Amino acid sequence: MTIGSAALIVGALIAAVVARNMFVSAHRIIGWAVAASVVALLVEPVVARLSRHMKRIFALLLTLIGIGAVAGALSYGVFANLQSESDHLKSEAPKAAERIEARTDQLGEYARDFKLVERVNDFVENFDKRVGSGGQVIRTAVGTVPTYFVCGILTIFLLIYGQRMVEGGLAQISDKARRKRMNDVLIDAVHKARNYMGWAIAEAVAFGVVAYAFCRLLDLPAPVVLALVAGALALLPYIGFFLGAIPIVLFTAGFESIAVAIVLVFAVIAIQVAEALVVRRRVDEKTMHVGPAIPVIVALLGFEIYGLGGAGYGVAIAVLLLALADAAATDEEPEIPTPLSPAEPSPATEPDSSGT
Repeated sequence: MTIGSAALIVGALIAAVVARNMFVSAHRIIGWAVAASVVALLVEPVVARLSRHMKRIFALLLTLIGIGAVAGALSYGVFANLQSESDHLKSEAPKAAERIEARTDQLGEYARDFKLVERVNDFVENFDKRVGSGGQVIRTAVGTVPTYFVCGILTIFLLIYGQRMVEGGLAQISDKARRKRMNDVLIDAVHKARNYMGWAIAEAVAFGVVAYAFCRLLDLPAPVVLALVAGALALLPYIGFFLGAIPIVLFTAGFESIAVAIVLVFAVIAIQVAEALVVRRRVDEKTMHVGPAIPVIVALLGFEIYGLGGAGYGVAIAVLLLALADAAATDEEPEIPTPLSPAEPSPATEPDSSGT
């Protein structure tokens, strides 16, 4: 090994350590930038539509105020019930599991083999560690107000100057044909990703509302928490509705009746199949196809590292990257004709069979 090779290896190791430490130290700020970018990507069409009737700055402020008002109202409604419902959930979930295991039919046997009571108790013990009590959530939300303020300012900045920043980046490409192709790919990818995320959020909200109404109808404990879980899991394609309904089915079987739980299972399966065969196909035709593997893996990793925010924004970034890959694959670059070799005769000067 030469001195130059050794120096190169040592320099690469030092650069890797420095890059890793910089990312760890700046991960919170990077997370703010990612969150602001995703929000700006989603709300830009609303701002553009309102800009037809008023100045863009007023349209931007009106959009952000509306989003803040809706988010504040929903957050207040959730936080107001979160502590009592979380306590109720932690006390009632083991009881429901014990009732299911105490049954003498096939369902009780399956529950005992699955060790349902033990698993539910483990979930209850870890509930406060992963989610926190209602008071802790409220204190955390109050403490993050400055963070949301900074993210709001960054979102406004991206909505005002984001397009200019992208155009400036594309202007660094000297080849006009390549620059135009890259611009077309970006436009197509953003359009596909935005539409797909809009459809996914709409489906999740609708499923969460239906789940909340069902929980209230059967007077199940913790309807807000169960609806939030159902709506969040509904973001996952092809399997989200079914996964989100599992806690509701278990509570229904434990507190109401097995017959109602079975009917609910078949109803959820029918909804999931209809969503996969009808709604999902139309969404894929208008946007792009996203399978369940990547969103599930990214959501699990994001939740493990950064919590709920990491899971949500991680899936959004994954969808955008998939949209870029899909747009680049569907956009065929025109073939560039290669010049003829000097040793090859030109078709126009090649002699014919008569020798002329």
